[in-house]
Amino acid sequence: MSYKTIDEKIIPSITDGAELAVVYIKILKKETDSAASAFSSSFSAATSSSDNKYAVMHYVPDTNTKRGSSPSILVGEMNNEKINANIGVLTEGMKEGSATKVRDAIIASNGVIKPDQLVTDYEWQPHEIDGLISAANSMYDDFKKMKEGNVGSASKDKLIHYAFRKHLLIQGEKGGGKTYMVDKLIKENKYAVEFIGGHEAIEAIDFLGYYIKTETGSLVWKDGGLTSAFRRAKNGEKVVLFIDEMLRVPKRELNILVAALTPDSDGNFNLRTSRAVDVTVGDDGYGIANEEVISIQSSSLWAIGTTNAGAGYSVDTIDEALADRFRTIIKTVDEKEIKAIVGGYVKDKGYDNSVVTKLLTFYKQYHDMKKSGELTKVLNVRHLVEVVTLSDTEDQIIEMLTDLIPTITTSDVHGMPNESQQAVIEALLEKSGL
Repeated sequence: MSYKTIDEKIIPSITDGAELAVVYIKILKKETDSAASAFSSSFSAATSSSDNKYAVMHYVPDTNTKRGSSPSILVGEMNNEKINANIGVLTEGMKEGSATKVRDAIIASNGVIKPDQLVTDYEWQPHEIDGLISAANSMYDDFKKMKEGNVGSASKDKLIHYAFRKHLLIQGEKGGGKTYMVDKLIKENKYAVEFIGGHEAIEAIDFLGYYIKTETGSLVWKDGGLTSAFRRAKNGEKVVLFIDEMLRVPKRELNILVAALTPDSDGNFNLRTSRAVDVTVGDDGYGIANEEVISIQSSSLWAIGTTNAGAGYSVDTIDEALADRFRTIIKTVDEKEIKAIVGGYVKDKGYDNSVVTKLLTFYKQYHDMKKSGELTKVLNVRHLVEVVTLSDTEDQIIEMLTDLIPTITTSDVHGMPNESQQAVIEALLEKSGL
C-alpha cells in the first residue's frame, strides 16, 4: 500500500517498563485518497480526521532499542494507575517543576491514536530512522540534565567547573556518595582514570613505582599510580588521578604530589619517577643512570581526592603547600540524592521502586533516633546500597538490614550488640514495611 504523509511528529512517551520512549508518528492518507486541502499546523488538528492512518515507531534511548510499533499508552491501552506509577518511577528525584513538565508531556501522548488507525505495512526509510534516533538522543540528554542535575547539583557543577583547571579535595560524611559522584563524573565524560586507595601504610613506591623481578630473573619497572597517570597524559589522554581517602595517606607521601603538581614556567607538570634511564658505564666500570622525568601539560591531568569529615580524618592538618594546590569542596547528602543513588541499584536488581521509599523511610527514622540520642552510630548511603546489592530477592532486604545491626550499634561488655539499640532498630525495620 502506498501512502502520502500529511503530517509528522516526534513526541516523548513512556513504555510499560517505565522507560522514556521517543515516538515518531507519521499521519498518512492512502495515495488513492484526495489530497488534503492544507497541511495541518498542529498535531491535534491532524488527528481529528477519522480517515487518517498512522505509522508509528519508537526508540528507547536508555537501552538503544528501536521498535517498529506503538507504546501501549499511545493507543489508550495503559490505565491511569499504571501511567501515574510509571511516570513516578521515571521522574524519581526530579525537582517538582521538572517532573511536572515531563509528566504533562507524557500524559499528552495518552490515547492519541486508535488501534484500528495503525498502519503496520509502512516502510520506514533509513533517514527517518536516523532522524528518530538523533532526536531521541537529544531529548534523552535534556531529560538526564533535568533528572541528574538535582543529584548533588552544587557539588557536581563545581566539579565540572574545575575540571582540569584546579585539583579538588571533596570532603563529606562517610558513606555519603563522594566516590560515587566522582566515579559517575569520570564515566559520563569518558576520562581516563588512575585510582589510588588511600591508607596509612601507603609508601612512595605506590605513587612512583618500583622494580620487580621477572621469571627469568631480570628486573622490570612497574609504574605506581601517579607515574602511570603522568605517562598516560604524556601519551595524549585526559587523565583523572583519583585518590580515595586522600588524607589517610601519610604527609610525607602526599608531599610527592606537591612537587609533581607544581607547574613550571611553561605551565607543565614534571614528575621525577625514580626510574633509572639512559644507563651508561663509566671508566671505573660502574653504571651511571639518569632519573626518568615525565613532563606533561597541566591541562592533561586532574587530581581529585576524597576525605571523610569529622574527627579522626585530619582535615585541618593537610600540608599548606598541598592544600594550596587543591580546592576543598564540601559534599552534602540530601533526600533526592539518596533516592537517586539507591534507586539506581534497586532498578539494576529489577526490584519494585517502592523498595526505595521504604529504605528511605527507615533511613530518616534511624537518623531521627540518632538525633534523640537513642542511637549513636551512623547509618549511611553505602549501607543502604549494600543491603540492596547483597540481597537476592526483595524479601531478603530485611534480612540484610538485620545483619547490619552489629555494625550500626555499640557493643556491650561481652562484644554483643547493645540490646536497647537493637530493639530500637528492629522496631524501625518492622515499621518500614520492608
